[in-house]
Order: sequence, then structure tokens, then C-alpha cells
Amino acid sequence: MRNPIRRNKNIGTAKQGFKQNNKMVIPFLRHSTKFFPENLTEYTKVRRCINGVNFLFVVEKTRPDYYHACTIEDLEVILRNVLVKDLGDLTTIILRQPKRKEEILSPVWGRLVYGYEFENVIQPAIILEAQSYQRSLVWKRNLHVDAQRELERLRHDGHRIEENRREFRIYPEPDKVRATQLYRTLLHEIGHYVQYNQTGDEYVHIPKNEREAFAHRYADKMSKILQESRQIPFDRIIDFEALTRDNLQISDFIDGYKDFLYKKFDAFDKPVDDSEKLILRNAVEVILKAIPSQQLDAEDYYLWGYLYYFSDGDRPTLRKVAKEKFEQSLAVDPGYYMSRLYLAHCLHDERELDDALQEYERVDQEALRQEFPIWRYVKLREQIGYCYYQLGFPTKGEAYFEEVLEYYHTIDDQLALPSELLSCLAESHSIAIELCKIGNYKHDNFKAEAS
Repeated sequence: MRNPIRRNKNIGTAKQGFKQNNKMVIPFLRHSTKFFPENLTEYTKVRRCINGVNFLFVVEKTRPDYYHACTIEDLEVILRNVLVKDLGDLTTIILRQPKRKEEILSPVWGRLVYGYEFENVIQPAIILEAQSYQRSLVWKRNLHVDAQRELERLRHDGHRIEENRREFRIYPEPDKVRATQLYRTLLHEIGHYVQYNQTGDEYVHIPKNEREAFAHRYADKMSKILQESRQIPFDRIIDFEALTRDNLQISDFIDGYKDFLYKKFDAFDKPVDDSEKLILRNAVEVILKAIPSQQLDAEDYYLWGYLYYFSDGDRPTLRKVAKEKFEQSLAVDPGYYMSRLYLAHCLHDERELDDALQEYERVDQEALRQEFPIWRYVKLREQIGYCYYQLGFPTKGEAYFEEVLEYYHTIDDQLALPSELLSCLAESHSIAIELCKIGNYKHDNFKAEAS
């Protein structure tokens, strides 16, 4: 008879019951012979000819917060400097997104598969795994000799490694992961394939530690040759036009594409000639067009519109595009006041003063005053006054102009030219007279500009 009080004395041991088989493993498809790295989901194929050899690059779509550290152009530079006889039939490179269990149970920077099945064709392939920069890698302190050597290699690659009494923590960063995969892992896996070709059937009988030692020697030798010839290191190559042409997603390769945008934006704002401005604008536009529209935020659209607004050329056409981008920015975030300010500028330039006034007054003026140089706030108050004055409300417009005049009395050297104010007030108006005295402005110049 069953005694409900009696306790299973095997609980907590390997023989406690059927759950001893409930071990976490990398799942496999029951009716498939594929090795788990061969199970790709959403991917794009890109073909390139390198040293007369046709290479196939397969780029798998990444999960959020995961990125491919090496671009196809980066890999081309290295492959171009490897002997064709060393590569042999190794002409397939897979940029792969690992599954979660694979990261836990079989984490790697990359691997060589001697018979990789892809679209019913079996061929050798090198796989480079996408990485997340939001998590750390944890290694226990009781490392065997080969793992200790690998830890030193990671330190040499520049990885930040912290240690405590129990473990090592490795913090991946984009440049460091790229250095590891591009200058070491890729060459290491090619080294495995070189030995595989040299030894033939005997390869499988070579001890694993000897195979690893050969691959490391090959990678070190090639790395030294490339360094001496100044082929490496080199900056990351991001060809945005190629990304678009090959139907690749920029978000699979770049963590923080905004840094690149800001650099181009800052360069655009500096004194440059018209042709250079066009080049900078096109570079930014290629990036933004390569990003899915649902991933663009209000700032992206604002920067896009800003570049068109301040470009030289057919002003009505450029302004139309800029206006469209500012409206898209506000559709994403109605509170993005810089887009609202420049939308008002576009309407102002088109002499749609009613609409311009509405947009000017919807700008978060306190935020503008706190977060930007004071001249922007004063200019906005002047432009609001101008709209009121031109729309037939001179008293209200003059009230804004009086406020602007007070700022010129105190901080004249930090303010912009009062062009709107002087263009609509008569030369004999007391505000215009006072302002011309303060800034030594010539009233007739502004009248000429307004006409």
C-alpha cells in the first residue's frame, strides 16, 4: 500500500526519477541530418569575386541587440591577401545569428564546417557568429592550458577582462570583437582548412590540440605578414550603397548608427563648399534609406530634413523635401520641437504666415531656451512678432519686438541679425532706431533683402 508520508530518498540525486534525462541540449530536427549551424532562418545571399574566385556570403538577420562585427567589405580585404591555394574550395562565408541555447552550450567567435549543407549543396564554409555587446562572457577560473592561452589572446585583442575569485568576465565591444573575428578567427579557420587539405584522410587522426596549434600558427604567421605589409589593422569599411544594393539591413551590422550620422551632420554644419555638402547629404541619405522606416525616430527625420533645408540648389524643391521630413519627424514624436521649429521656417519661407505662426507658437520655447544658445530663443520671439505684424496685428507684433530689443540691450554679441524685425518696421520707428544704434545696422539693407 502507498504511504503518502514516505519521502523519495533519491530526490536530489542523479537517480531521482525520469527527470534525470531532462538535460538542456541544443535541439535538432528529428527528420533532418543538418548540423545546428546549418539551420538558418531569414538570410540574404551576396556574391563577390575576389582574386578571380567567386565567393558566397550568407548574412543571417540578427536579433535585437546582436550585430555582425565584420562587414563583407572587411572580409574581402583579408581574403584578398590569402593565397588562393590556401583557400581551395573554401569559398563560402556565413555571418550567422546563434540561437540562445547555442550561445550557452556552444559559444564561439566562429567555426569551420568541412561539409556545410546550404540550399542542398554541401561545401566547406567558415561561420562567424553575431555578438551582443549588452552582455558579458563568463569563464570559470579553473581554465585548462589552451583556454588560458586564448584568454591572453583576447587581452591582446583589446577586450576588457575583469576577474574575481570565481570567474573571468569578458566585456565584448564592437571594435574588439571585430579585431578578434577579422584578424584571428577568420585566419584561424582558414588554417584548419589548409591542414585539412595537406593531410587528407589522416586529418581526422590528428589530435585536437595539434590541429588547434597548427591553426594558431597559421593565423599568427598571416597576421604578421599583413601587419608588416600594413594591410591590417584598418578601419571598419561600411559601404552603405552596397548594403542597399545587396538588400542587407544596416541594423544587422551597426550598433549605434547615429554616431556616424552625427559625424556627417557636424561636418555639414562647418564651412564647406556646395559639392562637399552634397556628398555629405548623400552619405546620410544612403544610411537613412537603408534603415527600415519603422526603425527611424524623430531625430533621424529631423537630421534628414535639416540637411535638405540648408543645402544649396533649387530652393523650392529642397524646401519641399525638408518640409516632408520635418512632418514625418513630428508624426513619430509630436513633441520634437526642433522639427516643429524648422517646419515653421519652411512655411515662413513660403509666405504661409498663418500656418508658420501656428507652428512657431507650438514650439516648446522653454526647452529651446534651456537647451540651445539664447540666440535661438530670441530669434523665435522675433519671428513670431514678424508673423503677427505682417498678418495685420502690429500692436501684438511690436510687443514681441520690444522684448527682442531688451535682449539686444544686454547680450547683443550672442544674438543673430534682427532681419525680420528691421524688414517690417519703418526706419523712423523707435524700435528700429534703437536697434540700429546698438548693433550699428543699416536699415536699408534689411529693407532691400525683404523686397
